[in-house]
Amino acid sequence: MKQLYPDLGFKPEDTHVLIETPDQVFAEYTAHTAAAATGRRIHHMFAARLVAEGQDQVAPGVP
Repeated sequence: MKQLYPDLGFKPEDTHVLIETPDQVFAEYTAHTAAAATGRRIHHMFAARLVAEGQDQVAPGVP
């Protein structure tokens, strides 16, 4: 990916958390970068979901 888009990165203002609970989070991230081959500016939107597992998981109503 770094060879195709060398300056790919995420800015805090382009990160939008849509779901945030004690055991999961879902967010969308937009990256504004230039293609290495052409120099054209492009905009990629990524989505990610992170779920807690195991003993450290926090569940509602569980101390």
